[in-house]
Order: sequence, then structure tokens, then C-alpha cells
Amino acid sequence: MTARRSRGAAPVGVRRVALRGRLAGAGLLLALAGCGGGSSALQEASLETRIAALDVEVKTRIGPAVCSLDSDCRALPMGALACGGPSEYLPYSIRGTDEGALARLSADHQRLSAELSAQRQAVGPCIALAPPAAVCRQSAPLACTLR
Repeated sequence: MTARRSRGAAPVGVRRVALRGRLAGAGLLLALAGCGGGSSALQEASLETRIAALDVEVKTRIGPAVCSLDSDCRALPMGALACGGPSEYLPYSIRGTDEGALARLSADHQRLSAELSAQRQAVGPCIALAPPAAVCRQSAPLACTLR
């Protein structure tokens, strides 16, 4: 089979290959150009991913927060408000929990959340969340909760 030619043009098959090559090259250039200007979006996505991973790890370590007394329960600060301080607290039990590891994960989560807020130039009301009281819920199942 012979390729059709139009006057002064390359064969149809050759034109398709050349066009694909140009489109791929243009896509590569756009992607590379995006690396410079879009690097903050990549950094944001990376921070969000790391924050989400820490969130999962913290909640996994906390588990069901089993307790028998109020003294078994604590409130763990998480996240960061734009003006500083944690954005939330999670209840956890000191029974069967490595508090040191949990504190380090919480600190990392707060630091990365503050970094993400600064990168986004987030603003919000400057309020301070007081640490809530962590108590042992006396209904089945016994678990730490915040009051």
C-alpha cells in the first residue's frame, strides 16, 4: 500500500508520526514549565499527603482508646490554626499507648499543618482552643472521649 501524498506534503503516515512527536514534546515542555511555577502546588500536595499519613498513623496508634478511669484519658493536640495553636484535639488512652511516639507524631502533624497554612497564606480567626477535658465514657464500650 502506498501512502497518499498531497501536493508538496509528506505522506499521511509520516505526518501522523511527526504530529505525535510534536505533541509529546509540547506536553513535556508544559510539564517542565509547570515545575518552576507550579512547584508550590507540588509542595502543597506533598505536605497534604504527609499530613494525611501522619493523621492515619496517629489514629491507628490511638485505636479504640480503651479506659477504665478518667485518669487513663488524655487529649492530643493536632493540626494548626492560622494564628497558632492546635486546630483540634483527639482523645486517647495512656493504656497500651506509647505516649512519646504519639507526642512526636502530634508535633510533626502540627508543624506540617502550620507550614501548609503559611504556604497557603491562610487567614482565620485568632482564637485559642483550650485543651478539652478527656474523660472515660462510662457506657459500653468504655473509651476515652472529650468533654
